[in-house]
Amino acid sequence: MENTKWMPLLDYAATKGISLSTLRRRIKANKIQYELRGGKYYIFDDGQYPIEDPQKTISDLKEEIADLKTYVKFLEEKTGTAQ
Repeated sequence: MENTKWMPLLDYAATKGISLSTLRRRIKANKIQYELRGGKYYIFDDGQYPIEDPQKTISDLKEEIADLKTYVKFLEEKTGTAQ
């Protein structure tokens, strides 16, 4: 594997159009090839785009939206700004 194929997490997310939280979930689940260098994650770019089928991407994004809605509700209740 060439060094040029390893991309920092943020660059990979921007290039592939994938959220950081989705990539972090995939790292945690060992679903993607990654390295940890100096406290930073690097993702192996095999040149495929997208990295999975569109239905899986839609499913992941819906899950992320649900997580964010739950977090917003929690913060609103905690700060008393619930609408």
